[in-house]
Formats: sequence, structure tokens, C-alpha cells
Amino acid sequence: MQHAIVVFSDDEHFARMLGGHAAWHCRVLPTSALGKPMQYAAGTLFIVDDADFLPDQSIAFLEQLKFQHEVIMLGTEFSDFFLEAALRRGVRYFIAKPSPDGQLVCTIRVALKEGVLRNEHAAPTEQDELSHIKGLSRSVMQLRNQASVLGASDIPVLITGESGTGKEVTAREFHRLSRRSQSSFVPVNCATLGSLAESELFGHTRGAFTHAVRSTQGYIGAAQGGTLLLDEVGELGLPVQTKLLRFLDSGEYSRVGESGVRQADVRIIAATNQDLWAMNREGTFRKDLLFRLAGAVIRIPPLREHLEDVPVLSEFFLYNMGRVKKQTYQLTPSAMTWLQRYYWPGNVRQLRQLLFLVAEKTVNRCIEAGDIIQELHAWEVASHNNISTYRDAKLATLRNFELQYFSSVLSISRGSLKKSLAITGMHKKNYYAKLQELGLCKKRAAN
Repeated sequence: MQHAIVVFSDDEHFARMLGGHAAWHCRVLPTSALGKPMQYAAGTLFIVDDADFLPDQSIAFLEQLKFQHEVIMLGTEFSDFFLEAALRRGVRYFIAKPSPDGQLVCTIRVALKEGVLRNEHAAPTEQDELSHIKGLSRSVMQLRNQASVLGASDIPVLITGESGTGKEVTAREFHRLSRRSQSSFVPVNCATLGSLAESELFGHTRGAFTHAVRSTQGYIGAAQGGTLLLDEVGELGLPVQTKLLRFLDSGEYSRVGESGVRQADVRIIAATNQDLWAMNREGTFRKDLLFRLAGAVIRIPPLREHLEDVPVLSEFFLYNMGRVKKQTYQLTPSAMTWLQRYYWPGNVRQLRQLLFLVAEKTVNRCIEAGDIIQELHAWEVASHNNISTYRDAKLATLRNFELQYFSSVLSISRGSLKKSLAITGMHKKNYYAKLQELGLCKKRAAN
């Protein structure tokens, strides 16, 4: 496959130098063409020569590209103003002239590779579009595996995990992969049902109670042939639990105010962020119902346990936002680093919300670390008004300390393994494991 390269230069040297590479289709245009609107193929790499002498034209050209292409800037001396303006518009490659031809060739290869990888992330494949579960970590791959195996059966599934981890998203994936995928998926938050839980789930007849002015089929009736998700199932009272157990055992139920028995073909998926086993010991959740719901137990890990998925999730959320708003959003490497370092007490939901807030405030420029830090700081200040559990507060404080400590170690040692080990007093294996856990370093430091 040939890569398209467009060079804006008045120097014919480029055509001779780049034309000899069979894998590249190079087109040289005069710098005066920077201001002319043109259509370019996806994945085209642009090289702007003498950009420092054409600052206004170069910046205007970058705004036309809207972060869709990789760009290499060449110039004798770039001003701070120009560098900042170009960086804000997505440029990551600058070469000072004069420079060896080999340096430009090497930079072109890197930029082309980066462009390919970015397009793969920014434009999800057909399979990615179909799957509701996003990520590349081992835990997410296992989750997708479980969904593909259990999705085809009607075994009741209990999904556990902290708030915001994606329990409903996982349930939708089970439904998508099941034989019921052409029928309804009905999500119900049991915490909102209150005293009307029985009539909301199973339906009621007209006149069954005060204000029952018409008959309703309930959520079970609405989910006929499909899947019913009982989110926060631990919030159901014991009388409703008894009726739900009967339905799970036989598929039979009665509406409130009705003496007859009905049948329904519905797969039940339950989800909770509570410890149902502890609730059973306390007498607030039936043991027989717990065993019936837990045909298979799926644990969704908190985001802090698979921070390597943050880039994939971020690109997915920004891609979807951009598709709706007809915009292109891009994170700078430093912004992505901050996202991967954060503790995420609100998990994936918090990450999505933060990116939405930042994207709303970012127009015609990359999302930078400062944008991320500002929103995270606002959340941290707000969270001080709400006291979290001792365990969560302790973990958050410990992680913040470790991030600051090991960031300082890396800065002082300047990447020297010997100095880092001398400062920390840690074994090499433990030191590397801690850096990887904190997302501070993917590669080993040099001795």
C-alpha cells in the first residue's frame, strides 16, 4: 500500500529526495497552495517547508485539517508563539533546517505509522462498533470472552462491580450475543421502584390499589422474549424477592390484583454494587434467590485496575462526541498521561463525563493536560464536601502519595535505574511493578 504525502515547498529537492521511495506517493506543491481549499485522501501526511516564514498561512492550513492528518513542520527558527499555536492544532513533528535528509525520512516513517494507529483508534472497526465492551486489557478481553460464552445461554447472570464500571453496558453485550437479541432489552433500576416495586415489575390490574386507573403489563411483560436487567437488585424488599424467585423457578407470575397465573419467557440479568452475600447474612436478601440469580457471577473491575484501557476508552468517547457534534477531538500525549494517572473513583462513567466537559470547552485545538487538570481539580474540591468510606479515602490518599513520590524519584534520578533503586531502597522487580501499576513507565529505565 502506498502512503500519500503532500509537500508544500518551493524547493525541488523534495521531489527528488522523496520520489525514490516506492512505498510513498509524493506530491510537491508550491507554498502558495497552502491557502487553497483542496480535498485530500484519509491518511495523507503533510509536510510544510519554511513554515516559520509563513506563520499565518501555516496556521490557517492546520485549522482546515481539523486534526485529521499528521503534519511535519520544517523551518529555520520557530518562534514560541508559532510553536504553541501549531501544537494546539495537533502538530507533533518539527524539524529545524538545515537537517540531514535521513532525519526527515525517519520522521516521515514515524508520522505515517502514528497516522495509521490513530485512524485505527479513531474510526472503530465494524466489530468494535458491534461490541459494547471496549478495551484491550486482559480483564476486558476475559469479560468479552465470558459474554460470548454465556451470551448464547439463558443462564441467569449476576454482574457485580462498583458504580460506573459499566454493568449495564456488559448486560447489553450479553443480550446482543444471545438468541434474544432481536427482542427487547429492558433495564430497570430497582433503587427507584420503592414501595411500588411489585406492581412495576409484575404489572397490576385496574383498581388493584389507589390510583391504579388502568392495567399495566409491568417490566416482565414488556421484556417478553427478551432480557430484563435488574440493576441494583439488592434494593428489592423481601416480599418482592419471594415473587421474583417464583418467576425464576417456573416462569410464572401474577399481576398485582390478579388471581390468574401468567407465563413469560424472559432472561433475567441482575447487577449490584452491594455485597449480596453479606446482605444474606444480615437477613435482607434471600439465600435461595441469591443462588438462583448467580448462575454465573461476572465481576466488572474498577477502572483503576485496568488503566491501560483509558486511551481506548477515551478515543471511543471522543470519537462518538465528535460524530454527533461534527467535530474532531484529540488529546495531547501529556493529557493522556494525566488521564492514565488518575484514580477514577467514579470509574468509566466519570471518565466519559470528564471528556464531555472538556470537549465542550475545547474548540479548534487539542485537549491539553491543563484542561484535564482543571476539571479533575474541580472534582477533587467538590468531593471534599462528601466524606467517602474509610477504605476509598485511604486508597485514594495512598495512590496520590505514590504518584507524587515515584514521579519525584524519576525526576531526580533522570531515569537512572541505579539511582532510583538507591533512593527507594526497593528491589528492581518491585520497583518496575510499581511504576507499571501507577502508569508512570511502560519501559524499563536504563542502568
